[in-house]
Amino acid sequence: MVVLRSKDSARFYLYATLFLLSGWLWLLWSLSGYQHDGFTVCFIKNTTGIPCPACGSTTSLVQIIKGNWWIALYTNPLGYIIATGLVAGPLWLVADLLTGKSTMHHALYRFDRAFRRRPLLLLVVLLPLLFNWIWNIMKM
Repeated sequence: MVVLRSKDSARFYLYATLFLLSGWLWLLWSLSGYQHDGFTVCFIKNTTGIPCPACGSTTSLVQIIKGNWWIALYTNPLGYIIATGLVAGPLWLVADLLTGKSTMHHALYRFDRAFRRRPLLLLVVLLPLLFNWIWNIMKM
């Protein structure tokens, strides 16, 4: 394993922490019950009127927390992936902090290297995302 020493690793962990923290803050704000009819932060939907692949992810996360798993799946299946990241991410960060290793940074580096070596692997990620986008558009 790679030991957390480099400036790149330190910067990665800072950004990962800020990213996960902002995700949790957004989710907590969404759970607070504040509703603004028609409000969306999606640039694509605000510009074109067409939902992006991630549109509905916040609603999906809220439904997962409320135990409405089928509604969450219908709203946006990406909610389950995001929920997994919001739980596993902080745990992984804390584990790396406690052990002094940078396994999360190393894993991201390995994924990046694999995608650069075999660009067709991107289809494994992009095709489901494309199907999710079609799903979001069809629900309109």
